[in-house]
Amino acid sequence: MKKYMILFLVATIACTMIFSSCKNKQSTTEAQIKTQHTSEVQVDEQYKIMNAIYQSYIDVQELEEEANVIFTGKVTGVSFQLLDGDALPLTSEEKDWMSLYTIYDIDVYTIYKGAEYSPKQVRVWGGIQDFMVEEQLAVMGKAAENGIPIFSAQGPEIKIGESYLFVMFQYETGLPTILNHEQSFFNLNNPFKEDREVVTGEKADLVFEKYGRYPASITAKDIISEFGKEKWDEFWTQWQKDNPGWEKRLDKAAVEKALAE
Repeated sequence: MKKYMILFLVATIACTMIFSSCKNKQSTTEAQIKTQHTSEVQVDEQYKIMNAIYQSYIDVQELEEEANVIFTGKVTGVSFQLLDGDALPLTSEEKDWMSLYTIYDIDVYTIYKGAEYSPKQVRVWGGIQDFMVEEQLAVMGKAAENGIPIFSAQGPEIKIGESYLFVMFQYETGLPTILNHEQSFFNLNNPFKEDREVVTGEKADLVFEKYGRYPASITAKDIISEFGKEKWDEFWTQWQKDNPGWEKRLDKAAVEKALAE
């Protein structure tokens, strides 16, 4: 069992998120999501907005230690599935207690941690607003009457055709999933970009209450470097080949400073 557990409230909400009855079945997977608070707000007939504060990690060491699947890759496709409490595909008679997930197909480049899981897809709880809406409604079926469940803060937009560093957790069943919305996807267009949303606002205050200090910004470079200088050097050499002219779109002085650290 992971050291940060979701409040039992979330397990209840997982059951009510896209359907009217839970049939007394608790979602064992969602009970492990690292959130500290979750609530729901119905904003219109099409979407049900879920507000969640996930566990934020105070530094790169804690984030790397908590994740058990870390890899780079390009997003090649997006689909949606209703999964059960163990994050497994459902049968038609089980739809009363399923949850909607967004599934991302990944062309994997390099696996830094968790090679034994052979990651090719990742899952994120909930749907996506104003994107492939008909597909989401079709997957949900009658459950769509209660609205497509989406989170109010979904972190960085995940785009088909772009490359990311994925920092995930693999449970006993299902696909790898996020640790939180802000520290699980790092767009590799800029491997030096900091996750500034984590170090400001309410989430930072929660971390301060727990640890007595505010969280540090974390970059893709920080995470890859945790696996050794040679891993970062390999990545950086290949990244420059794949991104000709990068000096024109990135702050070269800032890059040089980050490389010197």
